Amino acid sequence: MRFGVTATEDAPLRSHPFVNDLVISGDGPQIAYYAQQPGAPGGQIYLRPIDQLIGAPLRGTEDGMGPFVSSDGDWVGFVSDGGSLNSTLKKVSLFGGPPVTLAESPTPINGASWSVDDEIIYGSFRNGLFRVSGGGGEPEVLTTTDPDQGESSHQWPFIIPGRDAVVFTISGGINARTAGQLAVLELDSGEVKKLGLAGFSPRYVSTGHLVYGTEDGSVRAVPFDVAALEVAGNPVPLVEGVSVKNTG
Repeated sequence: MRFGVTATEDAPLRSHPFVNDLVISGDGPQIAYYAQQPGAPGGQIYLRPIDQLIGAPLRGTEDGMGPFVSSDGDWVGFVSDGGSLNSTLKKVSLFGGPPVTLAESPTPINGASWSVDDEIIYGSFRNGLFRVSGGGGEPEVLTTTDPDQGESSHQWPFIIPGRDAVVFTISGGINARTAGQLAVLELDSGEVKKLGLAGFSPRYVSTGHLVYGTEDGSVRAVPFDVAALEVAGNPVPLVEGVSVKNTG
């Protein structure tokens, strides 16, 4: 089954070069997306129930972009750059209240994933992966790039449900956010495995597949063995001719 969802004219979806523009909550009822009203000085996060036609701005995200959602669906995380290349990771409750600062990054944050254990793993441009508590604190370094192997950034992490592991993108070269290799990090051991697939923004889905994008505008799926943390078949295209930006 496939269906389309469009943003409204009064707050159209906005694209940003460093972050993802929308996310669907894990249980599926809401879409959080980055939008900007015509004439407004900047964008912010909007929230829209998937069965409704109109979204509403999420209070406290006036300088926010790159939304991601907590596993319980009660919080929306986002990135604030303050008009500079530095980034701040924040969260705001769907039940009201001010935004909470979680972590600071000296470079743009490129993707974040929120675990059921209330930990957030995020990537950063020209850097590795980091982990921070959902309540905030000092970020922990999880990976470092290997320039000798042509690596520039570890980005777009996704925590595999029920497994202490993260799939992510190893990027390098001129198109550092679209030309990359898929990899998996085992959190207990710290071991990084390259999966032998070119692509970006991998997501593990309940059918037992990794779904990811490619530089040529294809969305693909490949069987993935969660126990062994390795690809278990050949990738197949799901959608072709997808518009691809720097962040996928």
